[in-house]
Amino acid sequence: MKFEGDQKLPPTKADNDEDGLFGMEDVGGGDERLAVLPYKGEVDNSWPSDFVKNPADSDIPDGNLRIEYVHGYRSFDMRDSVKYADDPNEIIYTTAALGIVLKKKENEQRFFNQHRDDVVSMDIHPERNIVAT
Repeated sequence: MKFEGDQKLPPTKADNDEDGLFGMEDVGGGDERLAVLPYKGEVDNSWPSDFVKNPADSDIPDGNLRIEYVHGYRSFDMRDSVKYADDPNEIIYTTAALGIVLKKKENEQRFFNQHRDDVVSMDIHPERNIVAT
């Protein structure tokens, strides 16, 4: 094995091993292309030769996403993460980057979606009218 300028490495215990228990073998360079960019040369992301772009597809669609209902609850790393609001019909909890208020009887949800990352803690004021996430 050689490094910069073909300087030989100093001998190691494996190189001086008399009984061959720790013999070192030069495995050579081999094909190392998968060690850096395994997809390079294997995936062709170009357009097909007969591709014709549809002018109608060039406009950005008119539309906005709106959360209708969230199925899920974050509990794996939070304790005491479900609270009752001042109305006993409302439960407050979090999932991902959302704070959610669930009206139990109506099965309706309201969302606080101003977080940029997962909500990892939550608490409620003793009067149960303000929540901090």
